[in-house]
Amino acid sequence: MALQVLRTDFARRPHLAEDALGRQMPALLRQLKAVHLAADDLAETGDDRNRFADARSRTTGSTTPATSTAEK
Repeated sequence: MALQVLRTDFARRPHLAEDALGRQMPALLRQLKAVHLAADDLAETGDDRNRFADARSRTTGSTTPATSTAEK
């Protein structure tokens, strides 16, 4: 009995489902694009931090006189 109810014409609304998916898909694609852009921004920030850390270590290393344990 329950299967007959699900198979009747009034229980099926494929055009409504397609309309809903047609609205949902662009929204999901916009979310994916936003996540992609955010990930790019984070990666770029990480690259900047690494460059600044490298520059600081080079600057610190070049201005600080090197002393070996043999000299002490």
